[in-house]
Amino acid sequence: MLGKKRMVAAGLALAAMMGASAADYVRELPYLEGQAYPDGAQAGEEWCLYQYPPTYRTERQMIRDAMVVRKPVAPQYGRETNTYECEPAYSVGQAVATQWRSGAQGYVYRQAYNELRVIPARFEERTREVEVCPEYVEEYWEAAQFASKTETYLICPERKEMRSIPCNDGSGTLCYTFDVLPEQRQSVTIKTLVRDGEVRTRTVPAKYATIVESVLVAEAYTEQVAVAAVERSYPVSVPAPGKVQVARIPAKHFQVTSMTVEREATTIEDTLPAEYRDVQVIDQPGKTVWRLQHSYRPPVSQVIQADTNIDDYGSVPGSVTPLRRFR
Repeated sequence: MLGKKRMVAAGLALAAMMGASAADYVRELPYLEGQAYPDGAQAGEEWCLYQYPPTYRTERQMIRDAMVVRKPVAPQYGRETNTYECEPAYSVGQAVATQWRSGAQGYVYRQAYNELRVIPARFEERTREVEVCPEYVEEYWEAAQFASKTETYLICPERKEMRSIPCNDGSGTLCYTFDVLPEQRQSVTIKTLVRDGEVRTRTVPAKYATIVESVLVAEAYTEQVAVAAVERSYPVSVPAPGKVQVARIPAKHFQVTSMTVEREATTIEDTLPAEYRDVQVIDQPGKTVWRLQHSYRPPVSQVIQADTNIDDYGSVPGSVTPLRRFR
């Protein structure tokens, strides 16, 4: 029993020196096809199958090598335009007949003179405000003013009334019951005098009207006015001698457009690049292993169980490896 305790304590000390607790480690055994339980498992242990997925890598595969091909090049044409003269330039003349320009020659028909002119008096219309009704005092009646409020009065109290009903015993006689009638109230509007009616006076302002007056602004007077001379005219004609007008007719041309070959049809070499594609290949195949559950409790001897609880020392250390976490 003392030897078992020392072995458990040594196992716990070894785990503490490695810097990790028992929960940070897993124990795995290889899986063989058809196994129902792993080889080397101890009694009381619980094992489950764990599948490590395969890992992949990307490789670039060539689909086609680079190759040289010949591509056709279309011919290129141009246009050329030439101008030719079909009629030379020449001059033409046209005689213009003599033109007559009509006009008028003025003369004094009557000499200028002075005359007397009477300037009449000048008036202006102006407005003036006049009183058509004087100010006076009149009496009027100011009506009384009231205040009102609503009062509620009890006109019938709550009461009981008896009424007859058929009895349920089948005798045909009448029975009686009481009905409770609610109280009744009535609302009344009550007026109170705030101010009694009285005779008052008020001043009515005077009334005015606007009249129009014609006011003399300037007296009539006489003045000398100069009368201009009167002129008349008689018709005259002025000759405009005719002359020959010369015009220049320009030469006439025509254009001929023809097609020209700037480049013959041919072919050129072109290089098509190689084609590639990315494919995924298995870098490391997946595998299936037996994994020991963390919640197991290995069996202990009856001597240790009778002496002390195994929970005081933790699990018995076995073959352990650091826990690998996979994403």
